[in-house]
Amino acid sequence: DPEEAARTAVSHANRFVRDAAMAIPERRGMGCTLSALMLVQDRAITAQVGDSRVYRLRNGDLAQLTAEHTFVEELVAGGLMDRETASRDPRSHVLTRAVGVEDSVEPEIAAHDLLPKDVFLLCSDGVTNLVSDERIAEVLLLPPSEAAWTLVNEALQAGGHDNATALVVRVDDIVPTDSQSIAAG
Repeated sequence: DPEEAARTAVSHANRFVRDAAMAIPERRGMGCTLSALMLVQDRAITAQVGDSRVYRLRNGDLAQLTAEHTFVEELVAGGLMDRETASRDPRSHVLTRAVGVEDSVEPEIAAHDLLPKDVFLLCSDGVTNLVSDERIAEVLLLPPSEAAWTLVNEALQAGGHDNATALVVRVDDIVPTDSQSIAAG
Protein backbone atom coordinates (compact mmCIF):
# COMPACT_ATOMS: atom_id res chain seq x y z
CA ASP A 1 0.00 0.00 0.00
CA PRO A 2 1.75 3.22 -1.17
CA GLU A 3 -0.06 5.46 1.34
CA GLU A 4 1.07 3.26 4.22
CA ALA A 5 4.63 3.21 2.84
CA ALA A 6 4.60 7.02 2.78
CA ARG A 7 3.29 7.15 6.36
CA THR A 8 6.02 4.72 7.48
CA ALA A 9 8.73 6.76 5.73
CA VAL A 10 7.57 9.93 7.52
CA SER A 11 7.57 8.06 10.83
CA HIS A 12 11.18 6.93 10.24
CA ALA A 13 12.22 10.47 9.28
CA ASN A 14 10.54 11.81 12.43
CA ARG A 15 12.38 9.32 14.61
CA PHE A 16 15.74 10.13 12.92
CA VAL A 17 15.34 13.91 13.37
CA ARG A 18 14.01 13.48 16.92
CA ASP A 19 16.99 11.29 17.89
CA ALA A 20 19.43 13.81 16.37
CA ALA A 21 17.73 16.64 18.25
CA MET A 22 17.81 14.82 21.57
CA ALA A 23 21.46 13.72 21.21
CA ILE A 24 22.89 17.23 21.52
CA PRO A 25 21.43 19.73 24.01
CA GLU A 26 21.80 22.68 21.61
CA ARG A 27 19.59 20.87 19.09
CA ARG A 28 16.67 20.19 21.42
CA GLY A 29 13.45 21.43 19.89
CA MET A 30 14.94 21.17 16.39
CA GLY A 31 12.54 20.10 13.67
CA CYS A 32 11.93 20.43 9.96
CA THR A 33 9.20 20.42 7.37
CA LEU A 34 8.73 17.57 4.91
CA SER A 35 7.11 17.32 1.50
CA ALA A 36 7.37 14.05 -0.38
CA LEU A 37 6.13 12.71 -3.69
CA MET A 38 5.88 9.06 -4.67
CA LEU A 39 4.81 8.13 -8.21
CA VAL A 40 3.14 4.73 -8.29
CA GLN A 41 1.70 3.59 -11.63
CA ASP A 42 -1.12 6.05 -12.36
CA ARG A 43 -1.10 7.79 -8.96
CA ALA A 44 0.94 10.46 -7.26
CA ILE A 45 1.14 10.04 -3.48
CA THR A 46 1.99 13.15 -1.46
CA ALA A 47 3.14 13.26 2.14
CA GLN A 48 3.26 16.58 3.97
CA VAL A 49 4.31 17.92 7.37
CA GLY A 50 4.85 21.63 7.94
CA ASP A 51 4.76 24.59 5.56
CA SER A 52 6.59 23.36 2.48
CA ARG A 53 4.34 22.62 -0.50
CA VAL A 54 3.69 20.23 -3.37
CA TYR A 55 2.20 21.65 -6.57
CA ARG A 56 1.07 20.03 -9.82
CA LEU A 57 1.05 21.81 -13.16
CA ARG A 58 -1.35 20.15 -15.59
CA ASN A 59 -2.28 21.65 -18.95
CA GLY A 60 -1.14 25.08 -17.77
CA ASP A 61 -3.15 24.97 -14.52
CA LEU A 62 -1.18 25.11 -11.25
CA ALA A 63 -2.75 23.37 -8.25
CA GLN A 64 -1.41 23.27 -4.70
CA LEU A 65 -1.82 19.62 -3.64
CA THR A 66 -0.84 19.97 0.02
CA ALA A 67 -2.04 22.13 2.89
CA GLU A 68 0.35 24.03 5.13
CA HIS A 69 0.38 23.02 8.77
CA THR A 70 0.47 26.49 10.29
CA PHE A 71 -1.61 28.17 12.95
CA VAL A 72 -3.01 30.69 10.46
CA GLU A 73 -3.82 28.09 7.76
CA GLU A 74 -5.79 26.10 10.32
CA LEU A 75 -7.78 29.24 11.17
CA VAL A 76 -8.50 29.77 7.45
CA ALA A 77 -9.49 26.12 6.97
CA GLY A 78 -11.83 26.37 9.96
CA GLY A 79 -13.48 29.50 8.56
CA LEU A 80 -12.17 31.66 11.41
CA MET A 81 -9.97 33.88 9.23
CA ASP A 82 -10.16 34.97 5.60
CA ARG A 83 -7.27 34.52 3.15
CA GLU A 84 -6.52 38.27 2.91
CA THR A 85 -6.21 38.67 6.69
CA ALA A 86 -4.12 35.49 6.84
CA SER A 87 -1.60 36.88 4.36
CA ARG A 88 -0.80 39.73 6.78
CA ASP A 89 -0.96 37.78 10.05
CA PRO A 90 2.42 37.63 11.86
CA ARG A 91 1.62 34.07 13.00
CA SER A 92 1.57 32.78 9.42
CA HIS A 93 4.85 30.89 9.94
CA VAL A 94 3.96 29.31 13.29
CA LEU A 95 3.95 25.57 12.54
CA THR A 96 1.39 23.24 14.06
CA ARG A 97 3.27 20.14 12.86
CA ALA A 98 6.96 19.52 12.23
CA VAL A 99 9.17 16.47 11.79
CA GLY A 100 11.25 15.62 14.86
CA VAL A 101 9.66 17.94 17.42
CA GLU A 102 7.46 15.29 19.07
CA ASP A 103 7.80 11.51 19.46
CA SER A 104 5.36 11.07 16.58
CA VAL A 105 3.85 13.24 13.86
CA GLU A 106 0.74 12.80 11.73
CA PRO A 107 1.51 13.51 8.07
CA GLU A 108 -1.08 14.57 5.54
CA ILE A 109 -1.11 11.72 3.00
CA ALA A 110 -3.10 12.00 -0.23
CA ALA A 111 -3.38 10.18 -3.56
CA HIS A 112 -3.81 12.15 -6.78
CA ASP A 113 -4.38 10.99 -10.34
CA LEU A 114 -1.35 11.06 -12.58
CA LEU A 115 -1.21 11.91 -16.28
CA PRO A 116 1.61 12.12 -18.81
CA LYS A 117 3.09 15.64 -18.97
CA ASP A 118 2.16 16.44 -15.34
CA VAL A 119 4.86 18.53 -13.67
CA PHE A 120 5.30 18.46 -9.88
CA LEU A 121 7.07 21.02 -7.72
CA LEU A 122 8.16 20.29 -4.16
CA CYS A 123 9.38 23.49 -2.55
CA SER A 124 10.02 25.30 0.69
CA ASP A 125 8.24 28.45 1.78
CA GLY A 126 11.44 30.30 0.95
CA VAL A 127 10.29 29.94 -2.67
CA THR A 128 6.53 30.38 -2.31
CA ASN A 129 6.80 33.46 -0.10
CA LEU A 130 8.66 35.33 -2.85
CA VAL A 131 7.62 33.82 -6.19
CA SER A 132 3.98 34.18 -7.28
CA ASP A 133 1.87 31.22 -8.35
CA GLU A 134 1.63 32.76 -11.82
CA ARG A 135 5.41 32.91 -12.12
CA ILE A 136 5.78 29.37 -10.74
CA ALA A 137 3.41 28.11 -13.46
CA GLU A 138 5.49 29.88 -16.14
CA VAL A 139 8.79 28.55 -14.83
CA LEU A 140 7.51 24.97 -14.61
CA LEU A 141 7.28 24.94 -18.42
CA LEU A 142 11.11 24.91 -18.50
CA PRO A 143 13.09 21.64 -18.31
CA PRO A 144 12.93 20.37 -14.67
CA SER A 145 16.51 21.15 -13.57
CA GLU A 146 16.35 24.62 -15.14
CA ALA A 147 12.95 25.26 -13.54
CA ALA A 148 14.20 24.31 -10.06
CA TRP A 149 17.32 26.49 -10.41
CA THR A 150 15.26 29.43 -11.72
CA LEU A 151 12.75 29.28 -8.85
CA VAL A 152 15.46 29.19 -6.18
CA ASN A 153 17.46 31.93 -7.89
CA GLU A 154 14.41 34.21 -8.24
CA ALA A 155 13.51 33.70 -4.57
CA LEU A 156 17.04 34.62 -3.50
CA GLN A 157 17.16 37.64 -5.83
CA ALA A 158 13.84 38.82 -4.37
CA GLY A 159 15.58 39.13 -1.01
CA GLY A 160 14.84 35.71 0.42
CA HIS A 161 16.39 35.11 3.82
CA ASP A 162 14.74 31.73 4.37
CA ASN A 163 15.80 28.40 2.93
CA ALA A 164 14.82 28.35 -0.75
CA THR A 165 14.54 24.78 -2.00
CA ALA A 166 12.85 23.41 -5.12
CA LEU A 167 12.61 20.01 -6.76
CA VAL A 168 10.81 19.62 -10.10
CA VAL A 169 9.57 16.30 -11.52
CA ARG A 170 8.07 15.93 -14.99
CA VAL A 171 6.07 12.81 -15.88
CA ASP A 172 6.94 11.76 -19.42
CA ASP A 173 4.90 8.56 -19.49
CA ILE A 174 3.00 6.25 -17.18
CA VAL A 175 3.79 2.54 -16.89
CA PRO A 176 0.50 0.63 -16.97
CA THR A 177 -0.42 -1.82 -14.25
CA ASP A 178 -0.78 -5.49 -15.21
CA SER A 179 -4.58 -5.16 -15.36
CA GLN A 180 -4.31 -2.10 -17.63
CA SER A 181 -1.95 -3.99 -19.94
CA ILE A 182 -4.32 -6.94 -20.19
CA ALA A 183 -7.35 -4.72 -20.83
CA ALA A 184 -5.53 -2.80 -23.56
CA GLY A 185 -3.92 -5.81 -25.21
